[in-house]
Amino acid sequence: MLGDDYGTPDAGPLAIYHRVITGYHRGEWADVLSAARALELSWPPHTPIHHLSRLLVAEIRGCEGDPGLATQWLAISGPTCPFPAMWGWAEMGLLSRSGRPLEALAAGWRAYELAADAAERGNVVGLHWLLVRLALLECEAGNEDKVLELRALTRKWYERFGGRRLQMADLMLGGLAERDFASAHAAVEALRAHDNQSELLRACLIASAVAEEPRPWLHEAYDIAKRLGGDQLRMTIKARMRECGVTPPRHRAASQELSDIEQRVIALIQRGLTNRQIAVSVRVSEKTVESYLTRLFAKTGCRSRLDLATASLEGRLALAGYDRSGTA
Repeated sequence: MLGDDYGTPDAGPLAIYHRVITGYHRGEWADVLSAARALELSWPPHTPIHHLSRLLVAEIRGCEGDPGLATQWLAISGPTCPFPAMWGWAEMGLLSRSGRPLEALAAGWRAYELAADAAERGNVVGLHWLLVRLALLECEAGNEDKVLELRALTRKWYERFGGRRLQMADLMLGGLAERDFASAHAAVEALRAHDNQSELLRACLIASAVAEEPRPWLHEAYDIAKRLGGDQLRMTIKARMRECGVTPPRHRAASQELSDIEQRVIALIQRGLTNRQIAVSVRVSEKTVESYLTRLFAKTGCRSRLDLATASLEGRLALAGYDRSGTA
């Protein structure tokens, strides 16, 4: 939230907040909650980063299926929070997950009015999240005219302020409002590259809504939800799968199914080696390493080098299409 041009602070409240926002993007929610608790102990307690941290915790608690804690964290920040887009985004998520979609939509549009006023003064923090969530809820409600309106508003703000976050929102809403799979896919690829798991999940849901075959996108969204640990998220995605006639992904353990060279490539990725360095280490061409990675992604369902390394380290690397017992 501090912007792409800021470096990483070494210590103090800003360093703790960096853990909060980085952990949220990467899907390391346990670290977010730990850092947020540490931030609450820092002084003074009502700085902008305290507000932002509390809103992210409210979102996480809601996704985990604990609306009571989510409500408490939202209340601590309070409706006078200096970031109306972020506050509205969190409130909207809490209401929608509590089965109150009409209240969520009303809250979202109220928040947008405040957020638009703030944006006119140069404060666009959280605006991209608010626009995407509001558009998704309007889409679920069948309000295509509202989705188109939000798409136009997103384009307006992106053309005015630019930036990667509003660009992602512009791509996502372009896909949703215009049923433009190329736009939705571009958002997915960009978010994968930046390792933004929480937003990638939403982009995958949008891609599933406009793709000819929704299965791979819903499976990716489901796998992300499992990694995040959000029970409420998984329930939401399972409901979407049922609507589309898609079953949840099943996996089998991959450790006994991968070749020695494939397992070595994964081990070198875990050490942070580039494709070129891996090629030198295993004495093959860089092109061959790229081919190994392509096959590994296809076999495991992982979408990136980071995803592959993390899944292997956590013991959850699996072959797509099978459950843990090897049953199709």
